Amino acid sequence: MRITLLFITFCAAVLTLPISGFGASPSKSVAEGNRLYDLGNYDEAAEKYQQAKEESPDSDIASFNLGAALFKKGEFSESIHAFTQSLQTDNQEIEADATYNIANAKYKLGTELTNSDASSAADLYRESLDYYKRAIELNNNNSDAKYNHELVEQELKILLDEMEKQRDEQEKREKQDEREKQNGQEQSKENDSKENQKAQDESEGNEGEQDQKQEKESLQDHGENPENGAEQAPAPSEEARQEMSPEEARMLLDAFADEEAIENVKKMERGYNREVLKDW
Repeated sequence: MRITLLFITFCAAVLTLPISGFGASPSKSVAEGNRLYDLGNYDEAAEKYQQAKEESPDSDIASFNLGAALFKKGEFSESIHAFTQSLQTDNQEIEADATYNIANAKYKLGTELTNSDASSAADLYRESLDYYKRAIELNNNNSDAKYNHELVEQELKILLDEMEKQRDEQEKREKQDEREKQNGQEQSKENDSKENQKAQDESEGNEGEQDQKQEKESLQDHGENPENGAEQAPAPSEEARQEMSPEEARMLLDAFADEEAIENVKKMERGYNREVLKDW
């Protein structure tokens, strides 16, 4: 849980004392600006301080008071610019107060960025701490600067811890996303491999069926029975039987007889001992 920063005291009262050395003294415009500032009319007060700067561009008081009015309007970047111009002074009190006010303005800018740009907010907090430190060096009695320095240090530490936590969570999410991506790729490769194997098996099966079909057709073309593989000899036609002469018929019978005798011999060889027989 974030620690709410206590109210940071804004700068010392707006300076109104005239300083000798002005070419055309802007004291009248500064005095009118101070009156409007005290009434809370910061827009009109800023106009009077700007008029004083035009009358005397090197006026440290006009720049300082303009920065104060801009700060009250919430224009922190512009107020920093005006306060920075007032640092070009020989008056250490003005320098110390302007430095303290710059620290406050930088802190305000940082708080506006904590949710949108934490890194830039942390940089502004660091710059704010540097200005508080400088303000204390210029005026060691500035208790507000010491108090604010301590509080902004706490704010910066909390912000850095949150940034570190967010980085860790981001790294975890990225690693998780990477693991899921890798798992998805591996699963996709596995599915592709299964699909390719299935397609290959189907292709081989189709090729086998095609080969069997072609073999069957080839056997049929050559007059073979594809069921038992036995070759079917074409039976002699009636015309061939009628035209066969007696001599041809006898020769055919003799051929059948010879084949039968050969078959009987084979049967005898398979059924008897091949050793020589003993005489009776």
